[in-house]
Amino acid sequence: MSHILNRRIQLVTLFLIAVVVLLFSSQTALADDGVLQGDTLAAGETVENDVVLNGTDVSLNGTVAGDVLAVGRNVVVNGDVQGSMLVLAENVVLNGQVDGSVYSIAVSFNMLSGASIGRSLYFLGISLVTEKDSEISSDLTAVTLGARLAGSVGRNTKAIIGVLEIGKLILDQINEVTTGKAISEPLPAAETSSASPQKHETGIFAASIGPAGSNRALNRMLIQEEPLDEDQPAEESQTNLFGDWIVDRLRELISYLLIGILIIWLFPNILDNWANQVRTKPLASGGWGLVAYIVGFIGHFIGFLLILVVGVSFAVITLWSLALAWWGVGFSALALAFSLFLVAIAFISKIIVAYLIGKLIFERFGSRPDMRKPWPLLVGLTIYVLLCGIPYLGWAISLIVTFLGLGAIWLSFVERNDRDQKVEASPTSA
Repeated sequence: MSHILNRRIQLVTLFLIAVVVLLFSSQTALADDGVLQGDTLAAGETVENDVVLNGTDVSLNGTVAGDVLAVGRNVVVNGDVQGSMLVLAENVVLNGQVDGSVYSIAVSFNMLSGASIGRSLYFLGISLVTEKDSEISSDLTAVTLGARLAGSVGRNTKAIIGVLEIGKLILDQINEVTTGKAISEPLPAAETSSASPQKHETGIFAASIGPAGSNRALNRMLIQEEPLDEDQPAEESQTNLFGDWIVDRLRELISYLLIGILIIWLFPNILDNWANQVRTKPLASGGWGLVAYIVGFIGHFIGFLLILVVGVSFAVITLWSLALAWWGVGFSALALAFSLFLVAIAFISKIIVAYLIGKLIFERFGSRPDMRKPWPLLVGLTIYVLLCGIPYLGWAISLIVTFLGLGAIWLSFVERNDRDQKVEASPTSA
């Protein structure tokens, strides 16, 4: 049996051991804490502890002096919850009182007249309805395809409502991670007159409800206008804009440089290998980088749905200990993988191409750069951050560099895997 196969078996074994440990630890925790489980809490019944409800039709009619986790097809809350509540369901109806916050992922969430939430409501789903005389004491945060908001909200409402707004938000976040610039981010003005107002964007989309329950729908970001100081000359405004631009470039340079120096210190050969992939196979690097970029986001989203659905399936058949263990291990592993993917997109891909640029410059002047010294990286990053600060052109450069860097990482991984397989096959053939 090959060395790599043995290593993979060991990793799978460790993973299974971790799942078993979490399974029994969660089961012991549920038993020790005396958490109530079932699909119904009858009217007039009071539970001085946390409650876990799951089933096809979940009904909470009594009082819970703790937190509630409810999973089912239909979840109806007619009683009182003195803590917070997490709900995963197809349809949720809130007709009672929750003193804490409510966190819900559902197809539809209906908050009936007279229902109240003592803190905030966080909702992700298809339809959100808050009837008149319902009350959310603090904030409402929601991402939904449709909404009818007639209830009162004590503080702020931040809601993304509609397919176009949700799509725009997702693309904006992906673009900001990739290029460092949001799609809706305004470009720096070339000229600023002291007589014209200066505009600042807030972060509220689609809906805004005041404390008194007044509702005004928005289909764009709110723009707040602040007039410039009349005594401030236009030249001074231009100087301030240029100073802000320089500060932003320095922040980007320091961020890239710190991560790049860490890579050079820990893995001096791997950065040089990645850069050579871009140098020798630019078209292949760009193409595979685009594929890795698209597949990476889609794959992580599919992984999230699979982990969620499998865990809910365990919960529906009352295997709560296994569901909690599955969610704990699955979401932790997915979060780690997605974080590394974002770091590769936002930082490492740029560092690879910038290092190559610096290396080519050093070679052009007859100097062979040392892989362990950061000077080529510093030169390349300085050129990169200055080019990326140019409106429009900088966005395109950042996107191309991202694809090149991601493709180099993928090609390097494939070549390394091929070498390992050839090394394994050579003793066998001999």
